[in-house]
Amino acid sequence: MHITNKFEMKLWACVSDIFDLKKEKRYFLVLDDVWSNKPSDWNELRSLLSSGGSGSVIIVTTRSIDVALVEHTIVSCEKHDVSERIRHLVWDCQDFSMEMKSPKQLKRAGRARTFISIDNYGTVSKAFLEDLLSTFKHLRVLVFSHAGFEELPSSIGNLRHLRYLDLKWNKKIKSLPNSLCNLVNLQTLHLARCDQLVELPRDVHGLVNLMFLFLTSKQRHFLKHGFCGWPSLSDLQLKNCLELTSLTEGLGSLAALKELRIFNCPMLASLPSAMRQLSKLQKLVINNCAELDLMEPKEAMSGLCSLRSLNLVSLPKLVGFPESFNSAASSLEYVCIDDCKGLERLPSVVKDFTSLKRTIIRYSPALSRRFTVGSGEDYHLMSHVPEIWIDEVLLERYNY
Repeated sequence: MHITNKFEMKLWACVSDIFDLKKEKRYFLVLDDVWSNKPSDWNELRSLLSSGGSGSVIIVTTRSIDVALVEHTIVSCEKHDVSERIRHLVWDCQDFSMEMKSPKQLKRAGRARTFISIDNYGTVSKAFLEDLLSTFKHLRVLVFSHAGFEELPSSIGNLRHLRYLDLKWNKKIKSLPNSLCNLVNLQTLHLARCDQLVELPRDVHGLVNLMFLFLTSKQRHFLKHGFCGWPSLSDLQLKNCLELTSLTEGLGSLAALKELRIFNCPMLASLPSAMRQLSKLQKLVINNCAELDLMEPKEAMSGLCSLRSLNLVSLPKLVGFPESFNSAASSLEYVCIDDCKGLERLPSVVKDFTSLKRTIIRYSPALSRRFTVGSGEDYHLMSHVPEIWIDEVLLERYNY
């Protein structure tokens, strides 16, 4: 009621909708689910919204971090005056090859909600990071990627409001403090291409609201045996984990997992049997895992009843699918098999995959031959699929 009385216009707009904004009227505008990150679009929007009355309010919601970054204040201590009212800071392209202290200008914005620093060079000192974390205690978003430092201060655990932490492409960091696990509000943890990271902290299961995890590490086993946590995790990406040999049974505790991506893990030989517990998994991508064989254990794929998309790329030891794969018969819509030269045929149960809408087979010569229209031995198994691509060619349909 207070909002209704305060504003002359109330608008809730999907960005694809056309809405009419009356000049000189105080408005309350919600732009919901924004995806455009083009500065020109935002400049045009600013021009339009500037016609509103004094006291107007705009709320923007988005699921894209790139969109969030468009509407920030870019801070250069030489060019901009930073006030305590600033809530979103970008401070990048810094030279840390010499000892650096936090500029006094930055400290004026100590109540900022977002701090982003990318494309830096040199090694960031622990003293600088401690100063940074003690200054910005109210952060929701912290991005310090493409930077080099070996140790993240334990004071990271004091940022109790933090939702998004991005440390990707740090080639020096070897460990994370256990205090990181105090961040019970953390939803996204980005550690991709942290090639020297030995392992995750001991109490990492304490990140009870974690939804997105992107990880590169030197650990041999993911997760630790007996792991039980991350009830909200929906998206897991393991990339360039060059020493990873196994996914443990703890993977089965990720009951909310919807997307699993595994890239360039050359020593990973199999998926765990507990994977059958991932009943909500919708997308599975496995790329460039030289030792991976999906045939064992047979039960690993027996519970994928929600799987909609399967993408298998560069798996030389992939020779077949277990019968348990038919658990996805009623849900699977998309299959891509790319550069799997050892795979000579698909299981006969594929004919029961009635929801399949698109199949792509590339650089897998034995498999491609079996799906030649009319003459291919296995073409009948997928004749019901509306769209089939074989080596970049869309199959033309005939009545046979």
